[in-house]
Amino acid sequence: MRIGFRSDGSVKHLELAKRVGLPVIELGWTPEIRVELDDIERRLKDFGIGVSAILTGEHHDLDGLKFALDWTRRLGAFAFVTHPEPIALHDTEKAREFAALFAPAADHAAKLGVSLAVHSCGLGPEPWDVMFAAVPALTLKYDPSFSLEAGRNYRGEIIKYCPRIVHVHVKDEMLLGRETDFSNGIMRYQYVPAGMGDIHWGSVIALLLEGGYRGDLAIETHSSFWWEHVEWDLALCKRHLEQFIPPTG
Repeated sequence: MRIGFRSDGSVKHLELAKRVGLPVIELGWTPEIRVELDDIERRLKDFGIGVSAILTGEHHDLDGLKFALDWTRRLGAFAFVTHPEPIALHDTEKAREFAALFAPAADHAAKLGVSLAVHSCGLGPEPWDVMFAAVPALTLKYDPSFSLEAGRNYRGEIIKYCPRIVHVHVKDEMLLGRETDFSNGIMRYQYVPAGMGDIHWGSVIALLLEGGYRGDLAIETHSSFWWEHVEWDLALCKRHLEQFIPPTG
C-alpha cells in the first residue's frame, strides 16, 4: 500500500513527490495532460515515480475510455477512475445506456489487466449497486470523506464494498456543526490533512487490509490554505498514514 497524491505529472509535482518521499502519483486525465503524455511518461521514468491510478472528471465515449485504459496499462497504474452521473434505482433506461458504454470498456480493461472504476464523489451505495449490477466487472474508487459528509457509515461501506475497491482517496475533514452558506463561503465542514479531522484513518486502513485491499492511497489536497502549503499537507498526511501501514504493505 503506497502513498501518493493527485498530480498533473509536472516537473514541479514530481520534484515535490521526491522531496516528501512519495513513490507514486495519481495522474489527472484532462485535455491539457493528454497532450503531454509522452513527456509525462519520460519524466516519470527520470524521477523514478510510479502511477497508482488515473482519474478523470470528464465524460467519455467508448473510444475515449479505451484510449485512457491503454495509457493506464502503459503507465503501470492499477485503475482508470471515471466519474459517471448517478443512476436511480429503477431507472432501467439509464442503466441500459450505462451498460452499453461501460461493459465493453470494462472488457477492454480486463484484457489489459487493469481496472475500470467509478468515482465515489457524488455517488453512494444505491447508484453503486445499480452500476455494479449493470456492469459486474466495474470497480470502485473510495473516498470516506464523501460518506462522512453525507452522514453515512464509511466503516460499514468499506466492509461491504472492499472486494470492489481498487483505489482510495485521502482527504480529511472537520465537521463544524453549522449550515453551509455558499454565497458567503461558509461550509459545514473544513478540509484538513489526514489525522487532523474526524475520519479515523487507522480504522479505514485496518478494514482495507482485512478486506484484502491491494491498491494505494492518493492524498487529495482540498482547500485553498493547504494548497498554498501543499508540501506541509503531503508531509503531514504521509506521517499520519504510515503508522497504520505494515512494513510489507
